[in-house]
Amino acid sequence: MKPPGAPAEIAIAAPVIGEIRRHAEAEAPLEACGLLAGNGNLVTRAFGMRNARVSARRFSLDPEEQLAVMKRARGEGLEIIAAYHSHPRGRARPSREDIRLAFDPDLVHVIIALAPRPDLRAFRIDGGDVEEVRLAVAAGAAAGPR
Repeated sequence: MKPPGAPAEIAIAAPVIGEIRRHAEAEAPLEACGLLAGNGNLVTRAFGMRNARVSARRFSLDPEEQLAVMKRARGEGLEIIAAYHSHPRGRARPSREDIRLAFDPDLVHVIIALAPRPDLRAFRIDGGDVEEVRLAVAAGAAAGPR
């Protein structure tokens, strides 16, 4: 069982970072979104999902798809560590809307900005308080789609 609250540091396998970036680029100009899974503080799996809002400025995970992804991750022996989304034309910082809608203080929020150049950052959001989480790139292979 992991301690309460989002971790102060996470590591994301290099191939997973590539998956996040490709998903964000493929969905642009809309925001892309998904969940990141692994064990402990190491993310080894990205689950790209559909943006239910179909918006360039907001995202929402479809509840049925989210439940299916959570079950799939658990079936693979993984836990959900973070949610990710893109800011196709904005900075890799939580927007006011991102902060307002961040209901789970145990979840890390990973944001990828695409322009003017790709930038990936992670944050803990708890009750409106935002703190950047140290983000490391882990060498090695990610768990592939099954």
